[in-house]
Amino acid sequence: MVLSDSSVSNFVNESITWIKKRIDALYISEQFIIDLSNNSRIQICGETFLLQWNNFENINKNSKRKKFYVKLYKNDFDGALYNNVKDNNVKIICIASDKVPKSLANYDLTNKQKVLLNFTNWLKEYVKDIFHSKVVLCSEKTGLAFNSSIAKNLKRTWGIYHSNGSISLNWRLSLAPVDVLNGVIIHELCHSKVKGHGKDFWELLYYHCPDYKETVHNWLKKYGRTVYIDYNMPLLNK
Repeated sequence: MVLSDSSVSNFVNESITWIKKRIDALYISEQFIIDLSNNSRIQICGETFLLQWNNFENINKNSKRKKFYVKLYKNDFDGALYNNVKDNNVKIICIASDKVPKSLANYDLTNKQKVLLNFTNWLKEYVKDIFHSKVVLCSEKTGLAFNSSIAKNLKRTWGIYHSNGSISLNWRLSLAPVDVLNGVIIHELCHSKVKGHGKDFWELLYYHCPDYKETVHNWLKKYGRTVYIDYNMPLLNK
């Protein structure tokens, strides 16, 4: 079916209020800054890490170097840093800048884009066990059951409770405040008792997470659209 220009114009005029509201909603979100530059600090599932890259001067240059390393030092409670590489609080990641998914093989990616892409892939794997342990803790705390959990690349939602009792969580929650992550987990666990989002569901959710709206809902509404790693972001500029 082909619409005439007049039909399209009439539709736009009739829907102008709704269109403006949707456009305004795009500007409500504020930027959530994820800094991956050299010697910056990043929060992963509530823990703070210092990032130190090797050969960082070659990452922004499109050199032929194939591998870059990043060390993640976990802060202790006094803000000091563990410098013993053998310590479990230090994670060393080798990032091969020449390896990209087949779906992106035909794109002319810079070293920086490849490094960020591979850092993201590492992060997705790293948070899987952490997410599961947090689901277990929230389940024990609330008495709400689940069968399994997984971190996934969910495009349109932060979490899903499946009919078989499994829970899928958006890996990007690892970059959000830990209270937001825990709140989303409790939200999904509540679906083990109530399937929809009716009155009973919200009563159960607020019973287990009284500050859900302020801590979780409002934060995701404000920053949710920008919780991701931008492959064009400035990197290693410190």
